[in-house]
Amino acid sequence: MNQEVLLQMMRATIPRDRALLEAFLYYQAEHFDEEWESLIRQFLTNRQEINKSVQVLHFETDISAFVQASPYDTAHDLLTYTQVFGQTGLQKLDKLSPSEKDLVIEVALFNLATRFQLLDSNGHYQTISPDSLLQKSRGANLVNVYRVANNLADRISRDIEQFLLTYEPELETRADETVLENEETGDEHKTSVHQAISFREEGSLIIASLDVDLSQLDIRTGKTNHLPAYEELSLRRKFEILTYFDQIRNERSKVPSFKRGDFDTEMEMTPIFEGEELLTYLEADGSPYELKRTLTTVEEKELEKIGQAIRIENQEKLTQLGIDLSQFDPDRVGILLDAAGRFRLKNADLALLGGYPKASVTQLALATELLQMGLSHEKVEFFFGSQLSLEELRQVAYAFLHEELSREDAEYFEKDKGNQPDLTFRNWKNKLEKAETKVVVDEEFSENPLVQRVLDTYPLGALVSYKGQDFEVMSVSDARLNGLIRIELVNDFSVIIEQNPVLYVRTWEEVSQALHQLKSEQQTELEETDQELNLFSFLEEEPVQSIGLLEPDGSEKGQNDTDLEETDSQIPEEVVVETIPEIPVTDFYFPEDMTDFYPKTARDKVETNIAAIRLVKNLEVEHRNASSSEQELLAKYVGWGGLANDFFDD
Repeated sequence: MNQEVLLQMMRATIPRDRALLEAFLYYQAEHFDEEWESLIRQFLTNRQEINKSVQVLHFETDISAFVQASPYDTAHDLLTYTQVFGQTGLQKLDKLSPSEKDLVIEVALFNLATRFQLLDSNGHYQTISPDSLLQKSRGANLVNVYRVANNLADRISRDIEQFLLTYEPELETRADETVLENEETGDEHKTSVHQAISFREEGSLIIASLDVDLSQLDIRTGKTNHLPAYEELSLRRKFEILTYFDQIRNERSKVPSFKRGDFDTEMEMTPIFEGEELLTYLEADGSPYELKRTLTTVEEKELEKIGQAIRIENQEKLTQLGIDLSQFDPDRVGILLDAAGRFRLKNADLALLGGYPKASVTQLALATELLQMGLSHEKVEFFFGSQLSLEELRQVAYAFLHEELSREDAEYFEKDKGNQPDLTFRNWKNKLEKAETKVVVDEEFSENPLVQRVLDTYPLGALVSYKGQDFEVMSVSDARLNGLIRIELVNDFSVIIEQNPVLYVRTWEEVSQALHQLKSEQQTELEETDQELNLFSFLEEEPVQSIGLLEPDGSEKGQNDTDLEETDSQIPEEVVVETIPEIPVTDFYFPEDMTDFYPKTARDKVETNIAAIRLVKNLEVEHRNASSSEQELLAKYVGWGGLANDFFDD
């Protein structure tokens, strides 16, 4: 069994093994002062060798004296003391249910009763037993319960041990008990009672021992490892060892050898090294980012000093420019520190940000990002005074960065938006571009004929494929450099920092190699269908009788598609424009319920496909957009895959 399975069992997300949980309950009652991760790991490693400890000493009198000396008037035994002491902390733990909080008290009591040997011959403390605890823990998250109970028991046990160090009646009340123990344990015990604990140093370990080793302190990590014989010691002996270890920690705590590296421009943070190995990065405010390991208290303080130095450096950059940080709340100060220490903005940029202490966090963060990208101060200032939504501000910022918009234009948009709340930036910008396009194009392609050819093939707004991705042609202009022309492509306005491609080409061959014109979905389906229709050419012989389609003028069509194209091609263009009203472009939306949308039978699918193909040809000949009903017909086109099998089977 691994650690994750045990934790899932405790959380009741998988079936529980009662015997395993009972063994863990006994184990943690004796080791509740250990760190939780270490407790779990040691239990899984040693659970086959776990034996219940034998109680030799009893501390009923000592515990009673401790409770009587407590400041709680309502506490008269260990149970009531634990309830009163733990009440304040448990009230703050909203994640625990009332029943789980009650269980915390009982588990903590069982831990304390085990530590101070208050269990009876059956292993019970009053009404609390492993069986009763497991019964009450059904459905409870034992990870939360045990961790809180262990913390509570650890705190109370330390208070008891501290009390017993100064409890004078202990010697008298336990005199008879000590004599009895000496008689039972023999001369060996008599010798150890008066024997002093010795401490020796082996490598990085300080080892406490009597006849056998009792406990170890790792100087490098500051962690203590209690050996099995330690559990048999009296409280006085244990406290003697712990006191000595604390003294060693204080005496030998050395300042860690942390080294501050040069600013990492890729991570935009300052690296901190331990020797030659990376320990962490410190952000502009001095806070650590992703520590490689857990730090000791001394190491945390040393790292905090380095972080504080970095923060002070960045604060001084701001204050030297006359920025009063006391006018900014902590969130805004954090943004300014990033601007100075992370993005390393110029002094003029920092001074601009410092002039807006009342700006929102969003405005300040957006302005910082745009200044980093080189946007002019004039345009950045627009964002501090704008009331547009964040999404609209992003779209304006995108247009600013691509030099598609002046600040005056942005102010006009905000004014129009105030008068027309439903106005979108994209629609507003499209109208602006249409008004300017003709003049711009006339000026530019008159100087370079390649501009005209590109615009004829790829009009502004046309969809093209570039390196496998779809883009719109945003602008085509003379670059006025070595005979080059400039082609700018764009996909959407969803992200501020989006590098859309800008091509510089000299010849038509370079253009045709880079860009590929996209065919509309209907055209692609039509071309594919023309080849596939050869498989069903017999359906074309009598299209009227088998399908019953009518032409737009209401007459039945009895000639083939080629005749239709030839006939329509003879109609003057002026007549087509006059007789067929222009249908506005609208988006088609599929219904939410698609159950009955597509044709079901093979015949219905064939008829729908052919009807859609003929409609596409008609729309091309008539140079018009599809109406709403025609869009629905086109959307029902399902292709020819699998239909051939139906015909051949028949």
